[in-house]
Amino acid sequence: MELARRERRAVLRCDILLVVAIAFIILTSIAMAAYPGSNHLNHTTHGYSFTTNFFSDLGATRTYAKHLSVASAVLFMIALAAVGGAIVVFSFNAAVVAWKEERLRRACMVATACGIVSGLGFICIAGTPENVSDTMHVLFVQIAFGFLLLFVILLTAAQIANHWPRIYLVPNFLYMVILAAYVVLLFFGPNVETLHGLEIHAIGQKIIVYSSIINVALQAFGVRRYLLNKLSGKAEVGAALGS
Repeated sequence: MELARRERRAVLRCDILLVVAIAFIILTSIAMAAYPGSNHLNHTTHGYSFTTNFFSDLGATRTYAKHLSVASAVLFMIALAAVGGAIVVFSFNAAVVAWKEERLRRACMVATACGIVSGLGFICIAGTPENVSDTMHVLFVQIAFGFLLLFVILLTAAQIANHWPRIYLVPNFLYMVILAAYVVLLFFGPNVETLHGLEIHAIGQKIIVYSSIINVALQAFGVRRYLLNKLSGKAEVGAALGS
C-alpha cells in the first residue's frame, strides 16, 4: 500500500508539471498581447514582437520606452515561477526511471538535485526583472538552463541504463543538441546591437524556451504513463488474487 501511495504521488507530480507547462504557454501568450511595446533597438514600436522582443522583456516592470508594463510582467512572473516550482516538484521523479531496473540510482539522485537548483533558478528569474538587475537576471538564467541541461543529461543516462522507451530518449537528445546550439549562438552569434542580430537572438531564445517546456512535459508524460501502467498491473494482480 505504501508503494502504491508513493507511485500515486509521483503521478501527481507529473500532472502538476503537465498542467503548468500548458499554463505557461497560455499566460505568456496573454502577456505578449498585453505588452505595451518597444524593444532593445527601437523604443517606439507598439506591442510585442516575436522576432525582436525577448521573453525577459515580458517580465520587465518598465519597457525600454520607460512605460509601465504591470500586466505582462505579473503574468510572466507567475508563469515562470510556476514552471520553476513544477520543475522542483517533478525532479523527485527522476528516481522513478531507476525503479524500472534499479540501475544508476545515484545518478538519478544527482539529477534530482540538479532539477531542484534549475527550478529555483527559474523562480529567481521570475523575481528578478532584467530592468531591475540585469546582472542577477542573467546569472539566474545561466543557473536555470545550466542545471536543467545537467538534469536532462543524467536523466537520459538513467533512461538508457534502465532501457526506457526510445520515444522519450529521442526528445532528450534533440533538446541537448538545441541547447548546445543556443550556447554557441550566445557566445559566437551575431551582434545583438544590429537588427539582424537581435532577431536571431530573440528567435533563438524562444526556440530554447519552448523546447525546454515541451521536453520536460514529454518526460513527465513518459514517467506518468510508466507509473499508471505499473499501478494498473498491480490492480489486475490484486483482482486476480481476490477472485
